[in-house]
Amino acid sequence: MANALEFFVEAAGIMKTNGRFYFVIIGEGYLKESLIKSSESFGNILFLPKVRKNQVAAYLQKFDVCFVGRNDSPLFKHGVSANKYFDYMLAGKPILDSNNLIKDPVELSGCGIIVEPDSAVAIVKGIYDLFNMTYEQRHQMGLFGYNYVKNNHSIEHLSNKYIKLFKLYN
Repeated sequence: MANALEFFVEAAGIMKTNGRFYFVIIGEGYLKESLIKSSESFGNILFLPKVRKNQVAAYLQKFDVCFVGRNDSPLFKHGVSANKYFDYMLAGKPILDSNNLIKDPVELSGCGIIVEPDSAVAIVKGIYDLFNMTYEQRHQMGLFGYNYVKNNHSIEHLSNKYIKLFKLYN
């Protein structure tokens, strides 16, 4: 339930008559079969099986925007640590982030837009907001994410932070 994909699928249904937009979900979550069934008539959504970690970057290059969803839950009020954020950011993709403003990587880096959680209508609005930006604006968002990950989450950066931390307590 954490990924709130039911709202993403509902957004695809709202947009099914607009031929400019196509939705892809990759993975094997436990709601997959019910999401497939609920979207059978849409014609604008594809469900793919889980891919190996070394294939993720190649798949992401095919997308214009990547989606991260979170339910509006107090569980996330202290932040999240989802690998997909870093995968999307390293691919240089702008992110449509549906969450409750939790100081996540999208907010911290400026690499996308954040819409309210648990709302297909908000997701649709976010999609149109991204669509109405220029290619250069979306590309710049992707660069913000890429640079953020490289500068703040590289092995070198994180190991230097640990070294400083351990020196502090020795």
